[in-house]
Amino acid sequence: MIDLNQDQLSESIKGLHDALFPERPVQHAIQLGLLLQVAKEKLPHGQWATYLKEHCPRMNPKTAQRYMLLARHCYAMPKTKKERRKRDSLLEGAEL
Repeated sequence: MIDLNQDQLSESIKGLHDALFPERPVQHAIQLGLLLQVAKEKLPHGQWATYLKEHCPRMNPKTAQRYMLLARHCYAMPKTKKERRKRDSLLEGAEL
């Protein structure tokens, strides 16, 4: 399971967004989409836009949606705890 608090998630998201790594941009964009989804899941309903403004001010909400959409197309977004653990195991090897 990804055991990052909101601040750690925010820093990882900002880092990946600010420097999409040229050697593997698609993989990093997918990881970014997965991290954004994890961050969104941890928030109370209706707090996503506020979170992005406060923690990722240089990221347009539409851009965040596109990253998450990319990740969703590459990996079905998890609906159960088992599926979330599988997704989290994919992110554990990521350079965050």
